[in-house]
Amino acid sequence: MKIKQVSRDYAILGLDSGATLAEVKKAYRRLVRTYHPDVNSAPDAKEKFLRIQNAYQRILDEKAGNSRSETLRTANSARERFRERQDQLRRARIRRAREFAKRVQEERDRQYLDAVERASTYFAILFVAAITFFVFDPVYKKLKLTAGQTDVAWAKITEARTRNLSFKFYVDGDPHESTVYVRKSFTEIVVPNGMPVEPGQFFQVKYNVDFPNYNKVNFDRYSAEVGERYQQQVFAKLRQAPKFDIYSDNQLACIILEVYRARGTDGLALLYFFNEPVVENPRHNRMRFALYKKSTDFESLKTSCLQKHPD
Repeated sequence: MKIKQVSRDYAILGLDSGATLAEVKKAYRRLVRTYHPDVNSAPDAKEKFLRIQNAYQRILDEKAGNSRSETLRTANSARERFRERQDQLRRARIRRAREFAKRVQEERDRQYLDAVERASTYFAILFVAAITFFVFDPVYKKLKLTAGQTDVAWAKITEARTRNLSFKFYVDGDPHESTVYVRKSFTEIVVPNGMPVEPGQFFQVKYNVDFPNYNKVNFDRYSAEVGERYQQQVFAKLRQAPKFDIYSDNQLACIILEVYRARGTDGLALLYFFNEPVVENPRHNRMRFALYKKSTDFESLKTSCLQKHPD
């Protein structure tokens, strides 16, 4: 029965049973462009589209040696896996919150014992110094940056393993090293422009001419190589996702380029994090991508790319 089903699936795609994976994908893209409900208004287009999708998925599973029964790919199974993933994320967040609370409590206990051992005056001095450092130091640095003459240079990211990025830039041949705090999305360090960062990338830094250590990195201004690398990262990410198999390499590259032209780095980040949960990435996530995908702007540029690259 399984062999007959596989043969029927190949027949649905108009192929022989011995067709290669590349031939299967090519046939799938051709048929989807013909029977997709968005482009074919025939009464039976939707039914044919679903049959094509189901046959394509079963062939992919067969090619990969996936022996799971079809019942495990039903909507109920998909929802169950989604709930399990959400439970894992929830448990992970609870665990992190408990660990953080434990560390905070341990730090508070340590500070309390230290305060008891010291004179109250000394403790007050330390407290005032801490408030001054964490509250007024950033303000002071900003004032120092803007108070005097400023200039710009290209800063190279030298280390990107933690949220404190290290970078280096040169002023009149003299090196200056600094750090900047950024956020993290899952396992990737993300800079303010929304994209992951890598060592060796160059961004523009504004600095005080007299005091170069007072500086600020502008992550929206980057080298041409960084822009090309961003597009490569997005292409590699989308090419691995089955939902984008409908597009050929040329079509996908065209869509990425047009989104970049229309929305800049924000558009690339929206594509790169197309499947990111909202709780992990409030700015670029699956919800924002879904809304953008339905917009007239995206539909227009997608249609243009499909016309430019019919295959």
